[in-house]
Amino acid sequence: MNFGQVWSDAGDVRFIGVQTNFLSLIARGALARATRESNTAMERLATGKKLNRASDDPSGAMTVTDLKVQEAKLRSQLQGIERESAFLGAKEGAHSVVADLLVELQEHVVAAANKDVLTEDELQAHQDEVDSILKTINRLADTAEFNGNRLMEGSHSHQLGVYFTTVKGPDGKIEHVTRSLADLMSGGEFDLLHGDMEEAQRTVKAAISSVSGVRAGIGIRMKDLDVDRRVSLAELEGISSARSEIEDADFGQETANLVRAQVMQQAALFTTQLAGELMAKTALSLLGAT
Repeated sequence: MNFGQVWSDAGDVRFIGVQTNFLSLIARGALARATRESNTAMERLATGKKLNRASDDPSGAMTVTDLKVQEAKLRSQLQGIERESAFLGAKEGAHSVVADLLVELQEHVVAAANKDVLTEDELQAHQDEVDSILKTINRLADTAEFNGNRLMEGSHSHQLGVYFTTVKGPDGKIEHVTRSLADLMSGGEFDLLHGDMEEAQRTVKAAISSVSGVRAGIGIRMKDLDVDRRVSLAELEGISSARSEIEDADFGQETANLVRAQVMQQAALFTTQLAGELMAKTALSLLGAT
């Protein structure tokens, strides 16, 4: 036996064994990395989130938390705007009904001013309509609500068309009195049968002006709310987009990452198996050499 040749072959076998073991370590490391990348991609695809825990991106997690707080605040503001807009819409609708009733009331007052051409029955018919209109206005003021909130506060007949004037009292002294739509009711100072029609028309015009002013104020506030809504929505969209950029997964990118990781897994697994086979052959060669 040539002992020199045997030792030479054994050295070659040991060198091959070291190389094979090193190759196996590299393959196992690559397999572990590919497995982690595959698991990460699958988790992100399953949750739709790139940031599933603080350890994924500590600073990003803090930023996302701050952005979510801002989003919640803006959503709360938008809900408040929507609630107020709905209330104002209902309030404007109720006042619109009253405005229409006042226009109808004015028609009866103007018609009754021509007392010379109207019979007493015709005047009484107009007065009955006036009484009905004023009762309807009072009923709306008492019952019109939206989510438990009164819509027509300050809109009773004795609160509309209010103005102050002076009259001569029974004793001849000047008295300061308050006039309102309520004076147009039957038996009032301005009823259509016996009252002063000029003052009655003045009262109705004042009531129409008052209700128109309320409706105008509601309209201005609703326009302001619409501006606030647009600004808040734009701000919310920007913040949501920024949060999504940090937190949400890119499904296209994560799908590509998953495919790549799975290919790397298969390659690393094949290399690991190949290294194992080479190590087995090396061991057999070493035994044969001895």
